[in-house]
Amino acid sequence: MTMTYGSLVGSKTTPGSIQAWVNYARLDADTVLAEAQATIFQRLRVREMRTLDASITVAPGGFQYPLPASFLEARAARTVLDDLAYELRSPADVVARRRFDASGTLVAGPPLYYAIFDEMLQFEASFTTASPFLLLCFKSPTPLSSQNPSNFLTGRFPHLVRTACLAQAADFLRNDADYAKQMQKLELLIEATNAESDLGMGAATFSTTVG
Repeated sequence: MTMTYGSLVGSKTTPGSIQAWVNYARLDADTVLAEAQATIFQRLRVREMRTLDASITVAPGGFQYPLPASFLEARAARTVLDDLAYELRSPADVVARRRFDASGTLVAGPPLYYAIFDEMLQFEASFTTASPFLLLCFKSPTPLSSQNPSNFLTGRFPHLVRTACLAQAADFLRNDADYAKQMQKLELLIEATNAESDLGMGAATFSTTVG
């Protein structure tokens, strides 16, 4: 049976529903499913989540830009027109590197480093030219809903969805022992899934330089 949003949030009599799994008709399945997806994406990093985001265009004088929608984790960043790559640093390091002129304006770069805080990409200096910005990052998919009945989780990793749902359902039912058991299973499943995803990069070569 194909796992979908409709089957997951169906009634207790629906095969493959969360209510059927836990044998409880009053379970808030929509909340359980939302929390299960959030729990999965705290830890899961697989190829379907890896994307090259081009939604940001940096501008002269700019030094902070809102994170793309559904952003989880950055892996690489560069601009297009000046072909510069930026190194991810800690927030404290980037803030410490910022220099300001007498008027309190951040000194122009071009920048070399970036960090993530205040839900933004933050640079240690302002940009001097406008350019499209490319961010290689991990994003979470559109959550399951009646408008989005399936995604790569339901197709490729239904066992992760089921285990995460059982964990959050146990939490809803205040069953601490079962919650701990299901969360332990989920951690192991996600660890194995991430390792499998890393194996998919086994043929890749890695360079210590760019360009």
